[in-house]
Amino acid sequence: ASKDRHFVARGIDRLPSKWEAVIEVNGDYASE
Repeated sequence: ASKDRHFVARGIDRLPSKWEAVIEVNGDYASE
């Protein structure tokens, strides 16, 4: 799981701000 989050974090850096917000929300939601 840690590797996935790290990998996604690096991907977010390349994605637009809109995608960043969506990914963050989905990540938090998935955690719960």
